[in-house]
Amino acid sequence: MPAASPVTEQGTVTSATATRKGAQPLAQVRELKKIFRHGGRELPVLRGITIDLGRQEMLSVVGMSGAGKSTMLHILGALDRPTSGSIVFEGRDLVTMPSG
Repeated sequence: MPAASPVTEQGTVTSATATRKGAQPLAQVRELKKIFRHGGRELPVLRGITIDLGRQEMLSVVGMSGAGKSTMLHILGALDRPTSGSIVFEGRDLVTMPSG
């Protein structure tokens, strides 16, 4: 099992397995951002997350309460839409897919 990939200050994780084998990643997340707006104020929750996840890889999402873990998982599971960015899963862009 490959070592855990570090997260940079910009929120970037690169899969060591997908890169090393030269295989196309199962999922590619690019510059994923989510901003909640309420009462004229903006709350940036996800700030440019980039992840490559290869087949048979595991990823754990850890962080403090309120850091955006559930928000990210809701977006990756196509339960919510990001403010910007792209999510490509098995070659299909989930962000541009019609809902329903």
